[in-house]
Amino acid sequence: MPKRSVVDDDTLPGGETPSVSPTKVAKEEKISKKPKKAAAKAPEADADVAHGSADTEAASSPAKAAKAAKAKVVQADYMPSSYAKEAYEEAAHLSGAAHKIVSWNVNGINACMEKGFRDYVRAENADILVLQETKLQEKNVEKFDTILSELGYAHRYWSCSTAKKGYAGTALFSKVKPLRVSYGLGSAGAHNEEGRTVSAEFESFHLVNCYVPNSGQKLERLQWRHDVWDPAMLSHLQYMESGGSGSYDTSAAAAPKAKTASVASFFKPAAGSDSASASISASAGPGAKPVVFTGDLNVAHEDIDLKNFKTNKNKTAGFCDEEREGMSNFLGAGFDDTYRRLHPGGNAYTYYGMRFNGYAANNGWRIDYFITSEVLRPRIDKVLTRQEVYGASDHVPIGLILTK
Repeated sequence: MPKRSVVDDDTLPGGETPSVSPTKVAKEEKISKKPKKAAAKAPEADADVAHGSADTEAASSPAKAAKAAKAKVVQADYMPSSYAKEAYEEAAHLSGAAHKIVSWNVNGINACMEKGFRDYVRAENADILVLQETKLQEKNVEKFDTILSELGYAHRYWSCSTAKKGYAGTALFSKVKPLRVSYGLGSAGAHNEEGRTVSAEFESFHLVNCYVPNSGQKLERLQWRHDVWDPAMLSHLQYMESGGSGSYDTSAAAAPKAKTASVASFFKPAAGSDSASASISASAGPGAKPVVFTGDLNVAHEDIDLKNFKTNKNKTAGFCDEEREGMSNFLGAGFDDTYRRLHPGGNAYTYYGMRFNGYAANNGWRIDYFITSEVLRPRIDKVLTRQEVYGASDHVPIGLILTK
């Protein structure tokens, strides 16, 4: 059963806040800076190293690999201490009438904390902050939950993987109290053994935070993602947008056949979870509101969304026709890729492989998104890509300014 931790300074009505015992968080293993030969065993299906055939070009020979390692630029341990006020904050008629929502794949919150996480979060001062790939177990949540409380987030929700330790995981922190929170997809809370989805309903919109499964280095999860996950997520978004009046198709939700930890079909709310917030039920479904879908969606939709699109096409997880089709289906169902709509020719990458100096060479991928209901277009003031924050994670934060 998936672990869920609702830690709220002002607990949602109708349930109890589960207790979490303090546990010392083990230090994550440091990754060697030197290029290594590929291991015989395939990496975890979800490892972002799968976004990498562009990087491997740099190491096609020992000489090139040595040159790349020697030339590698060491990222400064720098985080901004403040940001200039966004335009919406300076406009008198919008003052106090907008949400700043920030999404960030932290690639392990424990390691990210040691590389400036708190400095960035203070500087950004987002109203709502969502994270992916926290790599936490529920027993380790309390330490980090205290930090997020100190950073001003009174309402905090964690979803941790039970499929594997130190794997996947998502979280949602808000200064604004949500009306309800759910984990997984649809009314049954499906596909959440790996802690991949947290959804929250606010006064005028739904927010869906997701860490989409990577198709794997050998594309072993590609077909399952295409046939099961992407349709299930689209169904979830439509379910939320319609206020639960639409149907949620669960008939095709078979677990993937993969050597790595698989996603089981359905999971009920964890025992002791806040019954009013841990799942969306048919009797008390979500309100009909537009949707903001964000997170690491593990796909570069268009050629412009990655540096080396020719060498990666249909060879690398994140740029296969099946994955791109899934994104096209979202956009064809009445949702926008907000960055691409506002910046048709932009290439603000959000992920850079830490091997072979991808950041300095601007050899990246845009795989983190804000996908929004088309009806929200008049309310979207700005999208942000914080590339200057790179180094604390292999992803950079992205942001959305949404007027109320």
